[in-house]
Amino acid sequence: MAAVTAAAMRRRVKNMLFSAQPSFRPYTTTLDTASINETATTIDVPAGTGGAWQVSDVGEFDDGDKFLVTAVSTDALTVIRSYEDTTGATHTQGDIITQNTRFSVQLIDQVLADVVLDLSPLVPARRCRRREDH
Repeated sequence: MAAVTAAAMRRRVKNMLFSAQPSFRPYTTTLDTASINETATTIDVPAGTGGAWQVSDVGEFDDGDKFLVTAVSTDALTVIRSYEDTTGATHTQGDIITQNTRFSVQLIDQVLADVVLDLSPLVPARRCRRREDH
């Protein structure tokens, strides 16, 4: 059985949540710059989509890196990175950006961790045998 990545699990959870409550589905766009580093303060979005953003909007990349929009100029967002105690990261063109989401990566990760912890008593511990016992 193939391993499921954290990013894939987050996408599954978001799809389930937004399918159940379509009104919760936030606006999403993509990064339109070749790449940005973890401290970049300008984020370019695809042509014609900058108007969907306003000052004080919060954007979030799929890895949980959040930013606060402080200015909008056509399709360039001026931002404060590492917003809400997240860690800035490098991103490349096409990376997904979610606007003002109700279900942040941080929240989804915490819920998944809680579920795993709740299930752990139901999983029997494996008995490890020492080599010399064989």
